[in-house]
This record gives sequence, structure tokens and C-alpha cells, in this order.
Amino acid sequence: MQIQLPSKRADGQTPLIYMNKLILYRDSLEIQEIDVNPLDTSKTIEIEDLTPSNGYYRYFAKVMDSYNNSSSESNHYITYAGKIIELNETNSFSENFDEKDLPKYYLAGNWGLTDEFAFTLPNSFTESPYGNYKNKEKDTFLLFPMHSTNGILHIQFYNAAIVEPRDTAVIEYSIDNGITWSNQFLNSDSLNENVMYNYDNYSYWNDGELNEMDWRIENLYLTHLDSTILLRFRFASNFLKNDKGWFIDDLTISNRTLGVQDEVQNIHIYPNPVREYLNIYLGEVYNIPFEISIYDVIGSLILKKQYSSNADANIIIDVRNLQSGCYYINITSNKGILRAKLIKI
Repeated sequence: MQIQLPSKRADGQTPLIYMNKLILYRDSLEIQEIDVNPLDTSKTIEIEDLTPSNGYYRYFAKVMDSYNNSSSESNHYITYAGKIIELNETNSFSENFDEKDLPKYYLAGNWGLTDEFAFTLPNSFTESPYGNYKNKEKDTFLLFPMHSTNGILHIQFYNAAIVEPRDTAVIEYSIDNGITWSNQFLNSDSLNENVMYNYDNYSYWNDGELNEMDWRIENLYLTHLDSTILLRFRFASNFLKNDKGWFIDDLTISNRTLGVQDEVQNIHIYPNPVREYLNIYLGEVYNIPFEISIYDVIGSLILKKQYSSNADANIIIDVRNLQSGCYYINITSNKGILRAKLIKI
């Protein structure tokens, strides 16, 4: 990084003399003390810092004179340190928010984990982890920079937006390093959509209850990307009313816009259409915990079964109580999420 040394004292008029040290801070902790020449005022110097992990860091600096008088803090500078996440056919990004210590995302405001309400246990991520959000909140959750090798981005997550219509719960992206932001994505019907959420968007969000029916799956797409992309979840509350908040879980980002058959891979679901009993052939024995969830076409959770493992590769599910129509199946494990389409007759 580059730092320009001052030439004036805090009043902006008195020349700075006897300067002899530059002190650099990362996330409010002193990390380097550098000797400087009193004649180096206004000079720009370069400093390298080896961060302990990938993530976002806040830097600022002070100078000291030979009498150990310290300046006020410089302007604060937030930067990302680490590799850009490359999205390709073999590499995708996923975050299930189940680890106690998350990666060092940029978090402003009150974003945090909660175990009070989650799509998949134990946690989800919310801007109101300690109860209803307060008035005039401003909260930002910024992911690590990403690059798609084929210019396509598919964002999938589950969310429950129990927020007032006058609040802002929005997903935004930037392709110019955060100078400008847009919330316009392609939805599953390949239509442009300005993505904002509140409890008027979904009947279960406005029924006064917080339960598993509130979780709705979202699929958003971007195409023709030729640069690094930043993606953030941003919330701002109004001056008067408040509610339970915005909850996010099981976020996955890839560079594939997959049709149903492509996503299924080695999974076979039969009969399909189905009338009474559904066979799910996984193609392999899962010796790890996994779950099977069934959703209707608007993303409402209809059925969820959890398994510690399976003795063989075939699972039978009773679907006699499902109404006729189209459904989607998710099979979730620490290997990722596999999806398929189901027709009930």
C-alpha cells in the first residue's frame, strides 16, 4: 500500500517538523512502526503487510515527532487481501453459515449468526441477530471478490425477509471495484428484475409467524461479465416501524446456469411423474449426513427429511399427500447441493 506523509500539523497550517516515525494500524491494532526522515514530509512511501488470512481489513496511520507527540488518525482505508475466488466448471463458492468463525467478510452494522432461526441447522445469517432490528439501521455484508471464467454468475440462496416495505433489503453487485452498484439481475424466467425484498413479496413473510414456511429459495443470474465482481447484501431500516429482520442461509455461487437435467448428474428419480412413492437413486452410498428437501414452484418448503447416512444408494419417499403439480428436490450434504425436478400426478 502507499501512504503519503503529512506536511502540516492538525491545524492544516503549521509546518510539521521533527517527524520521525510512521505507525501503521490494521483493524485498530498497531502492526508496524517505521522510522522516517524529518525531511520526508509530503513524501509517498510504500509498505507491505502480510495479513493473517484472506479477507477485508481496515487500515489507518499516525505519525509521531521526536517528542513522542502523536498525530490524529489518518483517513481509514478498507481493502481486500487475498486471492480472488475463481468460479469455473470445477470450482464454486458456498457458505452455509454453520461455522462459528466465518471468513473475514466485510461486515458493517449488525450482521451476525443466529441459531434462533435457520433453514439448515444450526445457523443462518441476519442483520438482526439479537431480536427485531432497530430504526435507522444500515447494515452491509460484502463477499470476497469473484471472477467467472465464462462471464456467467448463478447466485442461489434461501432467505426470509420479514421486513417493512419501507425498509431496504437488497442484493447488489459491482463490476468497477465498488464505485457503482446495481440490483438488477436476471431471474429464473430470464427476465430483468430489480432485486429487493420485504414482507409484501411473499405471503408467509407477512403472516406474523417465523417458521420454516418463511424460507424461500432465490435464483439470480448475471451474464456477460468480463471483470471481477463484488456482491453484497445491504439492509437499511426506516425511521418508524421495524420487524424481525432479513435472514439468509445456504448461499451458493457458481458460473453455471444449469437446467434441471444438468443439475441432476448421477441422480435418478423415478417414477417421474410420480403418484405415490418416489425412488431417489443417489448413484453412491452417502456415509455422511445429508438431507432431502422438496419445494413447490414458489420456493415454499413442503417436506424435509434428514439422514445420518444411507445403507444403500436408493431412498424411497412417500409423496401421497402432495398435491398434483411441479416440485423441486434438493439433496444437501457437505459435498454441495444437488437438485432435480419432480412432477406429482
